[in-house]
Amino acid sequence: MKTILVLTDFSETAQYAADAAIAMAGKIKANVLLLNTFVTVPMLPSDEAANWQMQEYFLVQNSSKQQLQKELERLENHLKTSDFEPGKPVIKTLCEYGGLADSVTTLIHSHHVGLVVMGGRTKTDMPFLLGDSIKAVINHIHLPVMIVPHKMHFDKITRVTFATDLAAGDLKAIGALAEIVGLLHFDIQIVHVMEPALVPDLREEAAIARFREQVAALKIKNISYQTIFGEDVTHQLEQYNQKHHVGLLAMVHKKHAFLWRLFNQQPCMDMISNHQMPLLIYPEIH
Repeated sequence: MKTILVLTDFSETAQYAADAAIAMAGKIKANVLLLNTFVTVPMLPSDEAANWQMQEYFLVQNSSKQQLQKELERLENHLKTSDFEPGKPVIKTLCEYGGLADSVTTLIHSHHVGLVVMGGRTKTDMPFLLGDSIKAVINHIHLPVMIVPHKMHFDKITRVTFATDLAAGDLKAIGALAEIVGLLHFDIQIVHVMEPALVPDLREEAAIARFREQVAALKIKNISYQTIFGEDVTHQLEQYNQKHHVGLLAMVHKKHAFLWRLFNQQPCMDMISNHQMPLLIYPEIH
């Protein structure tokens, strides 16, 4: 991974996301690109409106650049107190006109981005699905996205839970996760939530055994597997993470399966809004 792309709107939550990205970048030897996107109000076509819109464009662009410079200085001052190699990670800034998802898609290729980091929702945000910006990024790019809640301190994380529904594509995500957390010296705990049954489900048990064998074949250090029982997936994961002091929840974004429910159930919204758990979301790989 050469670059971590950090999306910022200059909010306090975005600052926590940037701090987390810097902490991660310093440990995995990556650089950081801080991005702010902006748009202007569309106007009816006329010479006067065009002139006004051009003036607004430059005003908003200039404001974005000034705030990016201020955030860059804050992060560089933060680096001075770290134990990272001097001058590392390298932090660059960029302001782009247009939609967030489109800008991110373009930058991924031109800047060798391997991870996108952004702030999570807060209690004052509109109650849309993970927030419009987060949803747009997750649905349109094919890279892992880390959503950082308010007041999350990355240096306190030592364990990661990977929530799985035993899909074959999860194995690729687990392998990719292991590459990152290996450099961060985190433990990985793979968790599968099953609905309790009066009669043992032999097919489910066989699938679990097969999946565990496939995970073992990856030869990942500091990894464990746990099956937990419950009907409410998000509640069970939340309880497990609290009990085992897990600092990060990883998953694959699936639109029509087990984790699709996780994205649409209110407890997941609460996890983000109440700053309980940062999320690392991988794209689905078939």
